[in-house]
Amino acid sequence: MFLGCFIENNAVHGGPQTRRLLVAIAILPLGIDAIIPITGVWTNNALSRFSTGLLFGILVSSLVVHGFAQFVQDAPWRRLIRYLQLKGDLS
Repeated sequence: MFLGCFIENNAVHGGPQTRRLLVAIAILPLGIDAIIPITGVWTNNALSRFSTGLLFGILVSSLVVHGFAQFVQDAPWRRLIRYLQLKGDLS
């Protein structure tokens, strides 16, 4: 998940529908990787688990870091400080 923090892709940070679709697309390989060994079609190995986890982790960490940055930027305590500064109660 650390690698996804460095990716700034505006397509990933589009609207809510875009983000939901991309997370669903990233979950799909994880689900396939978990279901195929149960059906006996294929036995997975460490490489397949690593690659699907890496794909999901990079996408989700990019979304989490972007969301956290938005939260810190628009945090309620910042709005209160701005309000008090405009009102003149806080110098």
